[in-house]
Amino acid sequence: MEETLICDRLVQLIDPVKFRSGCLEYGASDDYSFENHLFEYENRNWKVLCLQPDENKFNNLRMYRRLAKLIDCEREDGITLDGFIKRTNVQEIKILLIKNTKYPSRVLSGFDLSKHNTEIVCVQHPHYSEKRSVENILKNNGFEHFERVAVSDFYVKPGEMFSGELKEKSHNENLFEV
Repeated sequence: MEETLICDRLVQLIDPVKFRSGCLEYGASDDYSFENHLFEYENRNWKVLCLQPDENKFNNLRMYRRLAKLIDCEREDGITLDGFIKRTNVQEIKILLIKNTKYPSRVLSGFDLSKHNTEIVCVQHPHYSEKRSVENILKNNGFEHFERVAVSDFYVKPGEMFSGELKEKSHNENLFEV
């Protein structure tokens, strides 16, 4: 069975007629082809803001992406996503991707999901305790786990853009959750 790429699944989930806003990818890179969601997004004229906390990865990223910035939202004294976005003219971030990070919960805790009308969050969890922290933040903001694609989990808050349907979990599926 062929593995689904995250960018392909996002394209399947989103109603392209209704999606006119932006996407923020924290941990974005242009290092290797399976990691590169950005070409797919740009082909659809989506506005994607790429943030990278690692300077070496950022240098590769900025060669190809003009909307790339070097910021570290994981440090306790670092800038938050909201702090960064406040300095831009970005109005909405319908899709938030967080990957290649040790503390996605720190990144997410500095982002107001309702203020930015976010409907889809995709997170690559480095370990189980971070997954639980992220899921608590998202659940408190009305998000539900949708599915796992490759190494990332998708969470959705049904709204105008999301065209997928949340499936109801059966009693047996709940028994096997960790």
